[in-house]
Amino acid sequence: MMKDRSKLHTVNTVCTVAILVIFLYHATGNALVLAGVNLTMFRPASDVLLLLCLIHIVISVVLTVDSLRATKESGKGYYGLNKRYLAVRLSAIAIVIFIVLHS
Repeated sequence: MMKDRSKLHTVNTVCTVAILVIFLYHATGNALVLAGVNLTMFRPASDVLLLLCLIHIVISVVLTVDSLRATKESGKGYYGLNKRYLAVRLSAIAIVIFIVLHS
């Protein structure tokens, strides 16, 4: 039986939006530094982004494991039915790995 994880979904969604906003802020600010327009470094934004990515990774792994367990218990084939979901998961993993390695 799958536990109610609605609060985790909400926290994960908020975390994802925060990651996107801070990433755009970090990228824009550092682009201005590279252009010589602004001399302020944006290291704190990078640190917060890394922390949010780690939180997002932990929550996503918990939710994915729960989903795979529920699929296994139901006996329905999951992989063939939802290829788009797996493609989104794999691309998200690649993006998060890039962000973590960049920090």
